[in-house]
Amino acid sequence: MPTERLSMRKTREILRLKWQQGRTHREIARALAIGAGTPSDVAKRAGAAGLESWEAVDALSDDELDRKLYRAPTPSTASSTPSTRY
Repeated sequence: MPTERLSMRKTREILRLKWQQGRTHREIARALAIGAGTPSDVAKRAGAAGLESWEAVDALSDDELDRKLYRAPTPSTASSTPSTRY
């Protein structure tokens, strides 16, 4: 069963605590009562979206941030080719 997505408030708070406050992922997880891997996942998504600072995140609306972090991945040609196992 898929897990429920974080609220944008918590997502923003993860990135703020990481980039503006310099908190560790464990400190962030404890402060927000979320799983220990969640801050890492959000930070990876932000990096993949080209977001590298709190100022970049703060300038986005919730809808824009949601689209950047959680847009559906585009299928690559390599993954669309079926593999044959022997």
